[in-house]
Amino acid sequence: QFMTAIARPCSVANLDPANDNVPYEPAFDVRDLVSVEEVMEREGLGPNGGVLWAMEEVEANFEWYALPLMEKSGAGYVYTLTTAV
Repeated sequence: QFMTAIARPCSVANLDPANDNVPYEPAFDVRDLVSVEEVMEREGLGPNGGVLWAMEEVEANFEWYALPLMEKSGAGYVYTLTTAV
């Protein structure tokens, strides 16, 4: 909202795989790659273990999210990151 108010081009990237309450439409959403809920169920992990496992998956697939972000040069990005770890 702030970037729109000051007329600056901006895209929001959600890099929090546990954020299931996103009040905006992110240009990029890491939950398209990995979901903490799915990880917890599949691996038998709790919330913190699920977030750690999911972030390791994000790290292992750096190209999956970094390349699309780099393609949109000229626009600023606002990143939402996990705070649970």
